Amino acid sequence: ISPEITINEINRILKVNGILVIGVPGKKGYTMDSDHKKFYEEKEMNELLLRCGFKNVKYLYPPLFFKSDFVSNKMSQYCIYGVFKKVSQV
Repeated sequence: ISPEITINEINRILKVNGILVIGVPGKKGYTMDSDHKKFYEEKEMNELLLRCGFKNVKYLYPPLFFKSDFVSNKMSQYCIYGVFKKVSQV
């Protein structure tokens, strides 16, 4: 199933200005699980969510307070969380 189908369904049921939080693994976490089909950086997440009627509010990088490519490559627990606001109905 494509992510657009799922995100468009979320768009359908979420109110305008509603918040969607999406979490994806960092690089090491992505490579450690064969279920992961596509690695998303912030740019790809922004483009996908924009096409589906959302705009980015901010990104979070637990367990850190900042983005780190070094930690993304070395620590499987590192994640990228995008916080998005619904701006339009698709």
